Amino acid sequence: LAKGNIVSSFVQVNDNWILKQINNPNKLFIPYILFFDDYETNNPLGAHAGIQKLGAVYISLSPCLPSQYSSKINNIFLALLFNSTVRKDFGNQIICNKLIEEINFLETT
Repeated sequence: LAKGNIVSSFVQVNDNWILKQINNPNKLFIPYILFFDDYETNNPLGAHAGIQKLGAVYISLSPCLPSQYSSKINNIFLALLFNSTVRKDFGNQIICNKLIEEINFLETT
C-alpha cells in the first residue's frame, strides 16, 4: 500500500502483528500468505470439469518482499497438492491437517 512516498504492507499496519512483535522481541517473525486454487489437468477448455481436478495450496512470502517482487512466480511456492474430490468428500481439515502441523512446527523452532 502506498501513501504518498511511503510504502507499507498490511503487516506493518496490522495491530495484531505489531503486538505479536512487541510481546516477543527475541523471536524472528516471517509473515506469509497461503492461498488455494483448483485446476484441471489435461483439459485447458474445461469441457469435462472435475474429471482430473486438482487442488493446490500455495505459500508466498510477499509481505516480506518489495512490491515489485511480491507477485513474481519465483516467489510463490507449492505447499500442498491434492485431488479435489477428496477435499469435496472429506473437507478442508482432512486435506490441510499435515500442512497445519508443519506450519505449527516451523513456528515453534
